[in-house]
Amino acid sequence: AAKAGNTLNDHQRLWETVERVGVPVFLNDPKACEGKWGGGMYATNTRERKSALLICQNNGENAGAGNHARWTANDLDTLRHEAQHIVQDCDAGVLGDGYLEPMLGTGDRLVNFVNKALPASKVTFIKRHYDREDWLIEFEAFAVAEVIDASQIAEALVSYCL
Repeated sequence: AAKAGNTLNDHQRLWETVERVGVPVFLNDPKACEGKWGGGMYATNTRERKSALLICQNNGENAGAGNHARWTANDLDTLRHEAQHIVQDCDAGVLGDGYLEPMLGTGDRLVNFVNKALPASKVTFIKRHYDREDWLIEFEAFAVAEVIDASQIAEALVSYCL
């Protein structure tokens, strides 16, 4: 069972909070999710100052656009991770402006948090699969998804984005 603050209901509230701060959530969209099943993406359209969250569930390939499949631990992790990117977006300026920065800054606080939360293999994975300019926001988002509850991320969304 999920611990308090990280239950399925807490994730439902996190999803609702993402929408409340102005970010629409797209689920299992076959075109957008091609090659991304079991993952997701936070995207901004900087010209229009709009953003959107895409969740591609592990079992979502046959669910149909907008339909939920059975939520896996990885799917919930993806929601926490992508929601943290929204917090980073609000923290670095205006929602949808395309500027994201780690909430913990770029120094020792971030390094210590990431090293406590993530195994070295995950850090190596991030360095291999992401552009260098995105490493810091990805380190933080992966670490937050690993150790911070959905309910706390929802609170951060409210305080940074509303």
